[in-house]
Amino acid sequence: MPDIFDVAVIGGGPAGSTLAYRLASAGAKTLLLEKGTYPRKKPCGGGCDGIFFRHLPPGMSIGPVVEEWTSEFIICTPKATRTYPLTVPMALTRRERLDEHLARQAAAAGAELHEGEALTQLDE
Repeated sequence: MPDIFDVAVIGGGPAGSTLAYRLASAGAKTLLLEKGTYPRKKPCGGGCDGIFFRHLPPGMSIGPVVEEWTSEFIICTPKATRTYPLTVPMALTRRERLDEHLARQAAAAGAELHEGEALTQLDE
C-alpha cells in the first residue's frame, strides 16, 4: 500500500523546500517531490535578499552555502556600468548548493524527500 501524506509539495526549489520545512515542522506528514536529483544545475543566480530572509522559517538557515555578502549590485550594459547600493545586504550563493541545502533541511524536519521523481498523474 502506498504512503499516504497530508500534503505533497511539488518542486524542491527554495519555495517548495521552505514550505515543506514549515509543514513538516508543524507535524504534517509531508512529501517533497523533486523531479531532478541534487545537486541540480540552475541557470539563475543565487542572490538571497531581505525578502528571502523574511520568509525563511525560524530554524532554517543558509549560512553553510553563503559564499559572500554584498551591499551593492552592478548593472553592466554595452554603453555603461552603474553601481547601486542595497538597503539590506544580499547573500550570494550558487543555486545548486542552496536548493539542495534547503531540501535537506526540510527532510531533517520530517518531510519525506523523493528525488528523481516527477509528478505524472494527480488523482482526486
